[in-house]
Amino acid sequence: MGKKKLPTIIDVAKRANVSKSTVSKYLNGKGYVSEDASRKISEAIQELGYVPSIVAKSLATRRTYMIGTVINNIRNPFFSELAAAIEQEARKYGYDNLLISSHDDIEAWQTQIYAIQRRSLDGVINATSMALDERHAISVPVVYVNTTISGQFDLVILDNYMGGWMAAEYLIKRGHRHVACIHGPLAKSVFNERVHGFRACLAHYGWPAREELFIEVAFATSEDGFRATQMIMDRAKPPLAIWGANDFICFGVLQYASAVGLSVPDDLSIIGFDNIEWSRYTYVPLTTVDSMITAMGVEAVKLLMKRINGDEGMPIQIILKPTVVERASVSRLE
Repeated sequence: MGKKKLPTIIDVAKRANVSKSTVSKYLNGKGYVSEDASRKISEAIQELGYVPSIVAKSLATRRTYMIGTVINNIRNPFFSELAAAIEQEARKYGYDNLLISSHDDIEAWQTQIYAIQRRSLDGVINATSMALDERHAISVPVVYVNTTISGQFDLVILDNYMGGWMAAEYLIKRGHRHVACIHGPLAKSVFNERVHGFRACLAHYGWPAREELFIEVAFATSEDGFRATQMIMDRAKPPLAIWGANDFICFGVLQYASAVGLSVPDDLSIIGFDNIEWSRYTYVPLTTVDSMITAMGVEAVKLLMKRINGDEGMPIQIILKPTVVERASVSRLE
């Protein structure tokens, strides 16, 4: 049996009793097509099971209908959720998304820039902390996500300073005074801003930070969280609460507590940051600051599409507002 022939734009035109050029206008959204013709074309497409050729569409519009998203590390659930939100939103515009992981390596990121150029992507969402310099500039629109960089760029980010403040205030209002903090590299803007907000809130309420309880880790993973918690709890006067500056760190804190027999939250309270999907399914559901991951991805795609479609206005910076998601990992002290 021969291979079934796929329906073409000519077949759609015949079924709808309109010209091929009218079908082309309908598919590309360019030019006038009457309501009656649009209805007939839509019905013909459904009846025939016609799928437009992305190659033909690219030739007609000079677009690839592909964007790229560069992330730090696919192992971090934050980035996998962000990539999923971007991909889902991009599909609404008829775009596919090429996911690129830099693995926190500047050389790998620079290598990937050439891959982006070779693939002729229509735009890029950069969710790393690494900016494009003049040597590695690309000719398509770029939207930065989840990082604060110097200069005028399109940017979608959370108010991380406020998020850090909210985490500290949540602990303080539940009676916690001597608290610990585990955070990623302060060279990365998201951690820098979160920790600054956390410290500022402690100072505001008259509870200065105990410096020996502020631990910076290299990669902000669950393994880092476990090792840092071990260091913190070995102090002469360990805290009763730990803030992890991302949820991934907190998974390691929870793992440590389970390993040594500490009850959460009775013996140790834990609050995270990001509200990744896994945080609600830990053995004690994690109280955390919501970093609006889905909204971040959606807004980034919308902004990128504006630029792809020719908007050359001033750079736009969208700052999302965090909230605290209360679950079961923080106790209220008397």
